Amino acid sequence: MKIMGKTLLIAGISSALLFVPAFAAEEAAADGVLEAVTSEIQADAVQDAQDEAAKEEIRKGIVRVDILNVRSGPSTENEKLGKLSLGTSIEILSESEGWYEINFESSKAYVSAEYVIVINYSTDSAEAQLSGGSIVEYAKQYIGTPYAYGGNTPSGFDCSGFVQYVMSNFGVTMPRSSTEQYSIGVRVDKSQLMPGDLVYFKYSASSSRLSHVGIYTGDGNFIHSPVPGQTVRIDTLSSGYFSNYYYGATRVMR
Repeated sequence: MKIMGKTLLIAGISSALLFVPAFAAEEAAADGVLEAVTSEIQADAVQDAQDEAAKEEIRKGIVRVDILNVRSGPSTENEKLGKLSLGTSIEILSESEGWYEINFESSKAYVSAEYVIVINYSTDSAEAQLSGGSIVEYAKQYIGTPYAYGGNTPSGFDCSGFVQYVMSNFGVTMPRSSTEQYSIGVRVDKSQLMPGDLVYFKYSASSSRLSHVGIYTGDGNFIHSPVPGQTVRIDTLSSGYFSNYYYGATRVMR
């Protein structure tokens, strides 16, 4: 910022104090302008700084296994304090050598990072959007995008690449294949589907091997990137291939 022709480098700001590096402060003080700094800052600049400070990144996680041991320290040698079940949401305080520090029953504890899906978001944006409706609306903007084998960008998606890309916008890092993606989140019965749930399909009626994935949009429909030569679109779960070869669903967000 400039004050009376001088450029000052602002190192930090709060609602009460303005911090200026020592070398700049000495020069400003010599010209008798340092005391005037605060009054020269426009109100909107202060508000902008406060808003930026509020955008602290929060890391949360979802337990991805049936049972996850909670320990007193970052090692399997440490005492077990309890257990967390599949789909439990946790706030991650820190990370160290493959372990996450968390709050557990009002105390700090540790869980293995290998068994936790991490969600990163800032308090002013993605947290408010962690809903199925937001996922669906975001996905719909890619309707018409061509299928591309191995694709996971807006220039072209395959089915799992489309899901991976959409979920990444909400801070969720998904595996690459539909089989791996099915291991993430909580299993959901077909009768309990909600917008934003992930729906999976198998190769044939007698097969248990997954071949396809999409995002449930509500009212018995889902959005997906189908096959080569086609584009991202919305289809129904109630007829044809998608009815006959439906496999299951998971819920990653909530």
